Amino acid sequence: MAAAQYDDILKKIKSGNFDRLYYFYGKDIMSVEKLTHFLISKTDESGFQKFTGDNFNISQFSDYIQMFPMSADYNVIAVNDLNAENLSADDLKYLLETLEYIPETTVIIFYITGFDVKSGKKFPSPKNKKIIDFVSKHGVLCEMELKSVSELALMIIKSAEKQGCTINRRNAEKIVQLCLCNSMMIKNETDKLCSYAAGNEITSDMIDALVPQQLDSTVFNLAKAVAAFNLKKALILLDEVFLQQNDAVSVLAALSGTFIDFYRAKAALSCGKSENDVISDFNYKGKEFVVRNAFRDCRRMSESHLEKCLDILTDADKTIKSFSCNSRLITEQAVVKMTVREI
Repeated sequence: MAAAQYDDILKKIKSGNFDRLYYFYGKDIMSVEKLTHFLISKTDESGFQKFTGDNFNISQFSDYIQMFPMSADYNVIAVNDLNAENLSADDLKYLLETLEYIPETTVIIFYITGFDVKSGKKFPSPKNKKIIDFVSKHGVLCEMELKSVSELALMIIKSAEKQGCTINRRNAEKIVQLCLCNSMMIKNETDKLCSYAAGNEITSDMIDALVPQQLDSTVFNLAKAVAAFNLKKALILLDEVFLQQNDAVSVLAALSGTFIDFYRAKAALSCGKSENDVISDFNYKGKEFVVRNAFRDCRRMSESHLEKCLDILTDADKTIKSFSCNSRLITEQAVVKMTVREI
């Protein structure tokens, strides 16, 4: 069976038609958890067993698979955050052999919420890919990608309405961008805002007061100031970043990521490529606003200056990691150098 769609799996579960093996993963962690918990709830939970990746006992897991449910229709086994890269080659082989013989009365759910099976790359890591490929052939596989900004904004609007509040689309999208499209974070922040609004409209001022700036979000504003050669604003924003107790290495990493976005956008513009081309080529699905903003903000800087900025950030990172030094001062010096216009 090839990878399945979320809605198709949901319909099948609602009808009471269960498969024996599932693997749910992806950047949309909230959807992964939601579908997993819904599947468990639709079976008789009295036959439920849970394993976690950090203390996974493959022998015990194998024994549970073969157990016959005594007081339930199904023997349901959920395995959260099993990172196959932590298994030996023999244990992985044994696991896959075990999964070849699942009784009709057993339902197994692997679901990933605590790590990235792709390790930030385009494809899953080798050992995790073996499990994913196996489930793709013998069970139900679903990768849950991040929703678009507009989809997440609509989710916020509907959630607010259910809690007796209102919010306009612009403010809903503001929450999405502050939460960096993280659906779990969006849900928590929306619930908090609804509780504070107490049946009234959720305003921009409420969002500013209650929704914390994430590092990447604050650093994006810092990068915008650098791209505009606005040193004063850049240093004020950098001070804000450090006041949030962020370390210099994390700041430089986030800043480098934003300038890579700028560089990709600038390169695309120079060769006639579109935002959609960049989204597709570099897997920005669910974070389309990052590309849109990069196309807008990269125009004041030349490709050569963007390359220079990335070199400055790389040098600063190497210095901090290689020597005992004032890491904040090194970061400030890097920002100053980046705002110097080319002659």
